[in-house]
Amino acid sequence: MKVALVHDYLNEFGGAERVLLALSELFPDAPIYTAFYREDSKTYELFKDKKIVTSWAQKVPFFVTKLHSPLRFLAPFIWGSFRNRLADYDVVISSSSWYITKGLLGNRVIRTSGKRESGDLVTRKPGYPIEICYCHTPPRYLYGYPTSVEWQKYWPVRVYAFFVNHFMRVYDFEASQRVNYFIANSKEVASRIKKFYRRSSDVIYPPVELSRDQRPETRKKKTINHERPTINEPYFLVVSRIVGGKGISLAIEAANKMGFKLKVVGKAAGYGAEDRKIHDIAGDNVEFLGYVEDSELVELYAGAKAFLALATDEDFGIT
Repeated sequence: MKVALVHDYLNEFGGAERVLLALSELFPDAPIYTAFYREDSKTYELFKDKKIVTSWAQKVPFFVTKLHSPLRFLAPFIWGSFRNRLADYDVVISSSSWYITKGLLGNRVIRTSGKRESGDLVTRKPGYPIEICYCHTPPRYLYGYPTSVEWQKYWPVRVYAFFVNHFMRVYDFEASQRVNYFIANSKEVASRIKKFYRRSSDVIYPPVELSRDQRPETRKKKTINHERPTINEPYFLVVSRIVGGKGISLAIEAANKMGFKLKVVGKAAGYGAEDRKIHDIAGDNVEFLGYVEDSELVELYAGAKAFLALATDEDFGIT
């Protein structure tokens, strides 16, 4: 069976990329189609030994670093450029959230009156691939959920987004109707799929693993030291990309007010000013660790007095 994997883009390493890593281990020969990648990212480092197929957007100046968000309306054309190549596979599995990575094979769906146990049945014309969409969430910026960048506070951006997002919502809905099977990463996301797409989905939770080595050939050979490390000073822990909507500022404000030690794991991502904001308000009791390897993260989890999960309207939240 010929399988292709499709992912929004390989730019930053978060929960969605951990899911892609697991899918790539399940289907080691499957190429990864993506809008673009950044060679200086942790994500590219993990996937560089795989066959990565990028779109024409990879070659557009400044698109990878600055323009992919403002020019998000190009997403339909980016995925449309893959259509003929993806048609050669038996199964296409998309890992979808921000960039409307679904409905990749055009207007080729046949709806039937048959019923699955969990809802509607969509089949595809003979000779065309089956498309399975692992949905991390319908794009949050299209449906009123907090996002990593609070673009609403700039009125020119609000006006621009008002028009662009209207057409993107239409496209997102139409693309969702071309998917054969939806997989949701949580019951929360399943309810969003039902609400916004009028589609049923099955829930398969993301894989949760802490290993000492991220390389597939060594991950299963390593063992984790489950002994609780010696704690010199009690601390609370936050693990998150440094973006808006994750509740990091709230954690720091609590640490400042209550005087407890706080460790923050994660790197800045996106265009927001969250990284600068949290450094400005942090006291001496807040320590920023940046990106850490899983082997170190194991010890940080084990040694923490508590883990703070403060994201707003979280999709799943592997941490």
